[in-house]
Amino acid sequence: MTKNIDGGRRQKRLVNGALYSEPSESRQKAEPEFGAESIARAPLFIRREWIMHSGQVGHYEIRCSSLLPDEVACFAWLIAQRGPFSDVYGIPRGGVPLAKALEPYRTADGPKLIIDDVLTTGASMEEARRRPGWQNAIGVVLFTRGERPDWVRVLCDMSWISTPGGWDQP
Repeated sequence: MTKNIDGGRRQKRLVNGALYSEPSESRQKAEPEFGAESIARAPLFIRREWIMHSGQVGHYEIRCSSLLPDEVACFAWLIAQRGPFSDVYGIPRGGVPLAKALEPYRTADGPKLIIDDVLTTGASMEEARRRPGWQNAIGVVLFTRGERPDWVRVLCDMSWISTPGGWDQP
């Protein structure tokens, strides 16, 4: 359900119970079409062969270090919508920016979260979960390339790309 609400210089509307603020008219004009070149930055995905942290050969790289601060903040907000959590630990290096962006959402109750950008084997997540006081933590990653432990949640699952088989395989 969408309901327009008057107020200020921005048009506000209620979408499924949440207040959404439309960008100002000047901001709307400044925003490029999808796919248009707007910001010079390193690409998020790169097609190349490289040695991953796990020691495996990767055939494409996911460079989350190229995410803009607003994009990291949006991922943090999306994760926080899942429910309350009491503490957050970012796997060095990739998970640290996202963990910092999640800190304002911490509450007095809820599980602890272990955060990383890309999960390949899950070894870093398992190692972090062995830290004292973190045995019952829930893992959250932005992207996964392969199978994940059942205690890890994924925002963007790319594991099906690496799964043997064709389109008829889940």
